[in-house]
Amino acid sequence: MAQLGYNVDAIDNSSDMLMVAKEKTHNLGLHINYTIQDMRTFKSHNKYSLITCINDGVNYLTSLNDVEMFFNNCSKYLYKDGLILFDISTNYKLTNMNQQFYAEESDDYAYIWSNKYASDSKLLTMDITLFTQIDEDIYERTSEIHVQRGHSEDEIRSLLKNQGFELIETYSEISLDKPDDQSERIHFLAKKDS
Repeated sequence: MAQLGYNVDAIDNSSDMLMVAKEKTHNLGLHINYTIQDMRTFKSHNKYSLITCINDGVNYLTSLNDVEMFFNNCSKYLYKDGLILFDISTNYKLTNMNQQFYAEESDDYAYIWSNKYASDSKLLTMDITLFTQIDEDIYERTSEIHVQRGHSEDEIRSLLKNQGFELIETYSEISLDKPDDQSERIHFLAKKDS
């Protein structure tokens, strides 16, 4: 968006993620305002025509109240008829990740990733261990726990409506196709109604 000439502000709750983003945009000669903030309660001096949240950001909001807080906050900072574009990993995807185990090794890193899904809470817990090469025969080990909630399409539609958004369209995966009961990702495009 910045390369196309749009003014861009970016937030994340992770300073590490923001540092990576800053390096990439600095190398491209772009100016983007980065701030460490919580997506549910972010503050800005600006209003926006578009707010995006991609790559499972909404899944990391593990209660419907948190999702509603995020939508409410977006509404505060969007112009009338402003758009929100975001995606979710579906319940179908998260449920099928239960007990799945992934591992990969390359010359300079390796990871081990295990998953456990709790159907009562709709929470997927991902336990990820990373090994990053820091010297010829020395690897640094780090571990992360990620928790995502499987929100249903109906829950998202209802919360958007509660916060004054009109749902324009939903898309399956990265396409213009309509989602179905085996879609692993759904993209939502909604417009601020009032």
